[in-house]
Amino acid sequence: MPIRITTADIRAAVGNTYFARGQVYFSQSKVESLQILEDSPRHVAFQSRVRGSLGRVYTQDVDIHVDGHYITLGGDCTCSMDYNCKHVAAACLSYQEGAEARRASAAPRGTAPIVAWLHEVLDLGMENVPGDDEDRLIYLLSPPLVRFPGYRRDLRPDAPRDASLGAQLELRVCRPRKNGIGMTKGRLVSLESLLFGSANTAYLSDSDRELTALLVGLQDRSLYGYASALVLKGSAGYLALANMLATERCHW
Repeated sequence: MPIRITTADIRAAVGNTYFARGQVYFSQSKVESLQILEDSPRHVAFQSRVRGSLGRVYTQDVDIHVDGHYITLGGDCTCSMDYNCKHVAAACLSYQEGAEARRASAAPRGTAPIVAWLHEVLDLGMENVPGDDEDRLIYLLSPPLVRFPGYRRDLRPDAPRDASLGAQLELRVCRPRKNGIGMTKGRLVSLESLLFGSANTAYLSDSDRELTALLVGLQDRSLYGYASALVLKGSAGYLALANMLATERCHW
């Protein structure tokens, strides 16, 4: 029988953030392949391929060990995170689904509807994010502009900037280019329009909504004299930056 792993096992291995991202990838069928290399009562090894948000395919090598009642899970990935990332989480969820299906096929007749219902329960609460050909929110970072006495703000491309002031954040709504390489320039949006505007914001994921709420406290009125300036600094800025990087839609 296949090793039984739970979502709690996967979450404990990769952490809450990457587990949530892995759930999204799994629900979007981004796990393109999964090959079992070893399958024993105490050890499972498999290799998988998961497509990222911009179309690049990453390879994972995952090992699952059983020691009594304890399960340890670890996976290497060719993405920049290298180990126990969201791609590994998605691959483990795919393995879990396959293992449950194999176990269900060996179960007594009449239990299939119960197994199907359990999978529906597992699907509840998965984050709803835009598809690869739809709009999504992009987080663009740059050094803040240097403020000179007597000037409200200077938006020239060659205006002096100072990275020691933190990181200036610009919010844009973009979509992937039709050739699959990079993103369109998109349109600039304000934090206020995302929070209180009447325009359609269906492109916002649950993580985006949490981030916009967090960014309210980071609005810097003193730097340029207007509330739309978003500057990441301090512990709150660090937390916001960590969450932006987890979306894979944060660029410098």
